[in-house]
Formats: sequence, C-alpha cells, structure tokens
Amino acid sequence: MRFAWTSSNEAVARVTSTGIVEAVANGSATIRATESGGASGEAGVTVEQVVATLVLDPDTMTFLTRLDSRPIAVAAYDALGSYVPGVTIVWTSSDEDVAYISDGFVHSGYTGEAVLTATTPGGVSATARITVHQVVTHVTVSPHHVTFTLLGATQKLSASAYDVSLSDVFEVTFEWASSDESVATVTSDGLVEAVGSGTATITATESETGEYAEATITVEVGTLSALTAVTASVAPASPVRHPKAGESSRPATRLP
Repeated sequence: MRFAWTSSNEAVARVTSTGIVEAVANGSATIRATESGGASGEAGVTVEQVVATLVLDPDTMTFLTRLDSRPIAVAAYDALGSYVPGVTIVWTSSDEDVAYISDGFVHSGYTGEAVLTATTPGGVSATARITVHQVVTHVTVSPHHVTFTLLGATQKLSASAYDVSLSDVFEVTFEWASSDESVATVTSDGLVEAVGSGTATITATESETGEYAEATITVEVGTLSALTAVTASVAPASPVRHPKAGESSRPATRLP
C-alpha cells in the first residue's frame, strides 16, 4: 500500500515520501499519511530545541581604560549544532567593579579581572574573561608648591594617577626623585625634607613604563635668619654737686 505524506507546516517539520520526519524549526506541525483510496491518518509533531551549548563572541576582552564599552554576542545551539533562537540569557559578573554587562555591551571598570557568565534557564552556561588594565596617562602631585622656612622641616607629598578617561588608577607605584638633594631630599613614599637653602624640583613618575606622564613639584627651601645681639651703649650721667654747709644752693649771681 502506498501513502502520500504531507506536513501542515514545513517550516517546522518536513516529511519524506517514505514517512521520515525532519525537524526544521521550533513549533508544531501535523504530519498526514493518505492512502490512494482517500483514507488518511495524522500525527502531531512538536519541535522544541533544547540548548546544549552557548558560544560567546568574543570570549576574552582587554580594556585599557575605565568607562569603555564593547559589544558581546551570545549564540545557543542544540545537540546537533543547530542554532536555537530566542533563548533567554541571564548575565552575571564575578566582579562588577571591574566589568559588567548591560544591553549586550561589556562595560569596563577599575583595573583587575572579571569573569562574565551567560546562563540559560536550563542551566547551560558560557564564560568570557575580561581584563581591565588602566594605562596611566596623567600624574599629579599635591601640594604642588611648598616653601620651607626651617631646615629639617618635612612635608608629605601625594601622587595620583589617571587614565585617558581621567578616571583614578589605583595600586600604582611611583618613583620619587629630587633634582637637588643638597636642597631637599625625598623618600620612596614622597616625604620631602629641607636640607639646604635653594630651590629643588621633586618628581613623581609612574614606574610601570617610561611612557607614563609625570608631575613636578618645586620646593623652595629657605634658611633660618640669624639673630644678632645688640648691646645698648648708655652715656653716664653728669655727677650732681651738693652744696656744703654755709653755701647757697642757688647759683651765684654775677654783678655787672
């Protein structure tokens, strides 16, 4: 007996002349077998792909600045490698201070590493590794001008680093140097000491590469003013003559 096979929805399921059904896409279809006399029978077919694999593109990213963003794509496939459309994805980040995802874009935060994970409702997941390495493009020193009036006096300086977006870059090492150590010295943590009269420049340089910017501070060091003791010279007063007995205390009157 020969049958004619048909599908009510070949976009979902196709059927061969020998009754072999092939799933084409998610959905429902009715497969009908009709014999030459007109008698027929049918079977309902439902295609519901199960996600077996997620693929992220790209699965690694490196950012050189904070507040940057790039797109990321996710694709789901079933066990036979066919694309599965319309899959709901939940995203998580191992460290949202470093990187997070929103509306299909990865957003960079502070220097560090984070793992972004995409997960389906069925528990299938894939990860992308995100590295943020902020490049220092600007360095400042505070305070930028110091005047000492006492030898041996000290002042702590602080240096800050920023990337191209003017975001703070943390965990940065600075190298401190003085242009004239006979005037002012500086320690490895930015403590300046006045040692002599004059002017010196204190420089803080971000130490990772020589390409980074530097900031300079000028330290004007003054000397102590010497105190000069002044001895006052006082002329002695003229002696006072007291009259003897019988003498008048009035001055003598000279007669013409």
